[in-house]
Amino acid sequence: MVVALGTVAWAGGALLGSQSDVARRPLVLSGLQMLVGGAVQLVLALALCEAGHLQWSAAATEPVAAAFVFGLLGSSVIGFTVYAWLLWNTLPTVANSSAYAAPMVATFLGWLILHDLVNLWTVVLAGAVLAGVALLIWAQGRGHPRVAEAAAARGQQLSEAA
Repeated sequence: MVVALGTVAWAGGALLGSQSDVARRPLVLSGLQMLVGGAVQLVLALALCEAGHLQWSAAATEPVAAAFVFGLLGSSVIGFTVYAWLLWNTLPTVANSSAYAAPMVATFLGWLILHDLVNLWTVVLAGAVLAGVALLIWAQGRGHPRVAEAAAARGQQLSEAA
């Protein structure tokens, strides 16, 4: 139920966000996303009495700090800012296709940094996912004649705002 509601909320946010004036400023949108997400997680953690289960000695280690910084900068600041930019400059379906490519980046980083095993199946399936994303983006550009009109309108709005 939570996954289904999360999916609906993400889709609704993507559609509304692509029309919002806030989407013109990806860093602001990224900051709002982190602020609201952190606040909701904090409220849930306190409501579920999770604060008493935190082991500071295990949490205050160098690998945990490195993972926190990587998660904060990599996926939150850079990843969501790029997503917000895509949401404003492309169709929502194209912007959301980044969700399919993100596991490929995680697989690559796992191989590069943690020396995770990457076998033939991993490469074949990653290629299938990336080919699907490429086809989605290509079909969105070809299948909708309004794409060129929307891009021209967004370009005009950006030049007027500047």
